[in-house]
Parts: sequence; structure tokens; C-alpha cells
Amino acid sequence: MELVPELPRITSTRNRIIHDYDSVDHVVLWDAILNELPSLKARLESRLEP
Repeated sequence: MELVPELPRITSTRNRIIHDYDSVDHVVLWDAILNELPSLKARLESRLEP
């Protein structure tokens, strides 16, 4: 099982934020932060637990 199958999307979003900030839809970005980031964080934290 791949830990972060969304990694290409995450990387692409990061690159857009860093290099092309003016084209970022802030509403979409904020929605992702509120609705997708918590589950990603929980998955990663569960994999890091001993």
C-alpha cells in the first residue's frame, strides 16, 4: 500500500503556490487545507507511531 498516493498532486500544488502564486485559487486551496489535510496528517502520524 502506497503511503501517500496523492503525492504528485501535493507536489504540484506546492510548486504552483511557490512559483505561480497569482494563479492559485485561494478558495480551493483553503478547502483542501480544511478538508483533505487532516486525514492526510492522521494517516502519516499513524504510520510513524512505533
